[in-house]
Amino acid sequence: MKQTFLDVKHIQSTALDVLLVPVLEDAKVLPELPIAITNAFSHAQDVAHDEAFTGKWNTTLLVRSTDDNSSVRRVVFYGIGKKEQWTTERARRMIGSGAQLVQRMKMTRMGVMFDACVSQDVSSVETLSQALAESVILATYQYAQYKTEEDAKKKPLTHIAYVASKKYERTIDKGIRLGSLFAQGTVYARNLINAPANHMTPTVLLKSAQKLTSSSVKVTAYNRAAMKKLGLNTILAVASGSEQEPYLIHLRYTPKGPKSAMKAAMKFALCGKGITFDSGGLQVKPGVHMDGMKYDMAAAGMIIGMFSVLEELQPNIEFHGVIAATENMSSGSAMKPGDVVTSYSGKTIEIGHTDAEGRLVLADALAWAEKNIQPDILVDAATLTGAAIYALGQEYAGIMGSNPELVDAITASATATDENLWPLPLVDDYAVFLESKIADLNNLPPVNWAGTTMGAMFLQKFVEKTPWAHLDIAGPAWVDRVVKSYVPEGASGYGVRTFLHMLLSLSGKRWKK
Repeated sequence: MKQTFLDVKHIQSTALDVLLVPVLEDAKVLPELPIAITNAFSHAQDVAHDEAFTGKWNTTLLVRSTDDNSSVRRVVFYGIGKKEQWTTERARRMIGSGAQLVQRMKMTRMGVMFDACVSQDVSSVETLSQALAESVILATYQYAQYKTEEDAKKKPLTHIAYVASKKYERTIDKGIRLGSLFAQGTVYARNLINAPANHMTPTVLLKSAQKLTSSSVKVTAYNRAAMKKLGLNTILAVASGSEQEPYLIHLRYTPKGPKSAMKAAMKFALCGKGITFDSGGLQVKPGVHMDGMKYDMAAAGMIIGMFSVLEELQPNIEFHGVIAATENMSSGSAMKPGDVVTSYSGKTIEIGHTDAEGRLVLADALAWAEKNIQPDILVDAATLTGAAIYALGQEYAGIMGSNPELVDAITASATATDENLWPLPLVDDYAVFLESKIADLNNLPPVNWAGTTMGAMFLQKFVEKTPWAHLDIAGPAWVDRVVKSYVPEGASGYGVRTFLHMLLSLSGKRWKK
């Protein structure tokens, strides 16, 4: 899964359709271009004056070469705003917008004036080059598997060059490699999540995981019969209304190398909700809320997307992904409101609502992971509640947990990758609302507030002693309107970059008990 079209080039050695050059707001003159193309664009300053280009954020100025033999045919000067506003995230958005502009122009070869980006002191060279590599891949992504007319498909970029000083080349290469892997994992996740539910069943989801089997990645799956023997009854209750075979999918990554040198210092388990279609069950969703329910397996897609690049990334950590994969459908055999189910942990659950199925499948997944993997840290992610969307919108996921250090570690990685997280509380006094009159727990509280917190507190009941955190990614997992240029409409692949960053941050370390 290597990307080969990202490269570091000198202007003399590459031909470009478009060169992207960042410009600060109210700069008196445009940035100096490489000597090799200076004459071809000597008129650029006059064009900027005529067009009243000021470098205001997200504005562009297109200047064409006056020399037919120039290695660069066009320069796009991109306004990046005030110096104090220039961040790594703005760099991502700039390169994403620039790449999309080149696509719309039906061009294929683009360059970036890397030195001009670095001169703004945005971040380290490696961090910036990683961010730009991520953005150009993610911004030009399209899901066109079912388009039959070629005109409906965007022409892909074939070459992206970083026009940089020689002193930066080695560091940029390292950043490009890392950014490409982070982006490839995200694209893998997007493709799974965007797939229509009739083509992305639990069985297909399992096969997409099994394709990743390697010397570092092992995949084990438990079908309906196996789960019945294990007592994974809450997953089976959700699956009871569907004809599709459900699975508990366990992916395990271990680093390569001699055990003496590469023995993983830590076990990290990440559980994901994998509802490949959620009709709501017998308490069926209204049509307006059901249209996008193919994306209810976004957390599962995130986990598989991560595993797609671990063979190359090779963090020194033992990482486990546990996915509860099933549909939630309505039929004569479906679970009913008022049913009582005995979970894998032994706790009994009254089904208060069949559309609160995510917490049911994760209850068994978490309990199974804690007992059988015995991880040092345990995290779950899910498109769990609509309440998270109402509270935080599409740009933020909510995070809660039993261990502040774990919550802080995840949040730090989310901040580094600009995948937004917002902390929400676990409120002990709300535990009374999880009680059932006839069982240990009810999967739906009798109140219609604090829904995201209530969902997390329900899941907490199935983790005994392991440091645990929960991410409700219902908002950012699916994008209805573009805010970030590198996150198009549809599946975002949210979480892949955050957790890959976290794996690298924890690589070779031990979790403090």
